[in-house]
Formats: sequence, structure tokens, C-alpha cells
Amino acid sequence: MKSMKELLDNYHAFHQNRSDQITHYISIPAIIIGSLILLSWITVSIATRWHITFSWIAIILALIYYYRLHVKLAIVMTVVLVILNLICTWIGYPKPTTFSLILFIILFFGGWILLLIGHTLEKNRPPFFSSLSQIMIAPMFLLIEAIRAMNMGKYFNLDSEPETLRTYNHNSRKDRDDHNSH
Repeated sequence: MKSMKELLDNYHAFHQNRSDQITHYISIPAIIIGSLILLSWITVSIATRWHITFSWIAIILALIYYYRLHVKLAIVMTVVLVILNLICTWIGYPKPTTFSLILFIILFFGGWILLLIGHTLEKNRPPFFSSLSQIMIAPMFLLIEAIRAMNMGKYFNLDSEPETLRTYNHNSRKDRDDHNSH
């Protein structure tokens, strides 16, 4: 399994354009919420007493992956995903309603369309075409961006930027310094 740093560096390399990043800030949560609504319609019954939706199973599997990558971030992701899933289950469980179906269609398909528009603006293909792990790292990348935006990166050992960002910022500063010296 690749390290968190390798996954984030790879993900960031595909998302340099600010317009693409903004579309992802909207589209990734929309796709997640749409997926959780869809998965809340499918349940497994255990001894006809306990019912667990596929959305909870998906979250448990995703969290196992996240805990293997970074425990502190996975704890925050646990809180975020549990809250999101409680809301999505409230909207979608036990069966599709007109409202939950329309919401699913708008969020899920609209999210994917917006995500592809972002990659069209960046003029590159989505990274999940080369590695499915990029689908799983996208929510973690957004969580890290939110943590950094709140200046809380030091609590998660996120003070350093991904390698690609560090290189990009260094080159931008160098270009700016070269330009100012002329």
C-alpha cells in the first residue's frame, strides 16, 4: 500500500488549476452525499431484528482504509462521515422517496459532471483512471485542505505541504523573484 504522502502528492499533481480545485470542493462532497443516500436504500437484515444499510458498511470499509493511512485524520474523518451518513440515512432510509431520489440524482450525477468539468478545465484526465485509490484519497485530501484552511495542520503533522505543492510554490516564488529583480 502506498503511503499517505505518495497518495496525496499524486492526487495534488492532477489538481494544480484553481478552477479544478474549486469544482472538487463542491463535487466530491456532492458525490459522497449522493452515494450515501443511494447506499442507505439497501439494507442487510440480521435475524430480522437488526438492519444495517450498505452506507454504514461502506463507511466502515473506508474508515479502515483511512485508519491505515493516518490515525489522527481518520478520527476526524470518522466524525465527518458518521454525521453525513446519519443525515443521508435520515433522508433515504428505509426506501427511496421522491425527494431522496431527486436529491440523489442531482448530487451524484451533478457531482460527477462538475468533477469532469473541473478536469476539462485543467486539461487532464481524472487520476482515478490510473488508480482507483485516488477515489478514496479525494475526501481525505479535501479534509486536509479544510484543516489547513483553519490553521490546524500542526495538530495533524500537516505543516509540510505535499511535494508537488512545495515545488510549485518554490518555482512561483523563484519566478516572482526573477521578475522583480529585472
